[in-house]
Amino acid sequence: MGKKGLIVYYSLDGNTEYVVNKLLEKNNFDIIKLSPKKDITEKGLLKYFWGGSQVFMKKMPELNDYNKTINNYNTIIIGTPVWAGNFTPAIRSFLVKEQENLKNKKIYIFACFDGNSGKTFKKFEEFIDKNSIISTLGIKSCIKNKENNNKIIEEWIKQIII
Repeated sequence: MGKKGLIVYYSLDGNTEYVVNKLLEKNNFDIIKLSPKKDITEKGLLKYFWGGSQVFMKKMPELNDYNKTINNYNTIIIGTPVWAGNFTPAIRSFLVKEQENLKNKKIYIFACFDGNSGKTFKKFEEFIDKNSIISTLGIKSCIKNKENNNKIIEEWIKQIII
């Protein structure tokens, strides 16, 4: 197993990707940016309606290939926006596909949201053994409040052990 960590994330509006870039400033991680073959293209309120309805219906969009083997990593960071109080459908697809490969890993999870994290972190435990989840971080208004959030992210990065 390699010494490098892996960041797996989905970002629609750039908030989650902002946090990933902050993580990369301090550590050398490999990356998987999840991209559904058919992603949400709607704007405004339709975007929220469509995304939220996919969460409620537990949709699992087909993902583009990401050409990384999860078993090569001991430490995995998973980042997601919060949609309708949960992680995104793209993250669901990843978790279902890689569920066996996520066993016995050190998992760190972060979620970006404007309201609150809802049941996002609890829902991860349906796919990942809660004993494997080392730390979670909820980040409110990632980019809008970046000066305060940068400090929070930097403190969280210090906890990550590869």
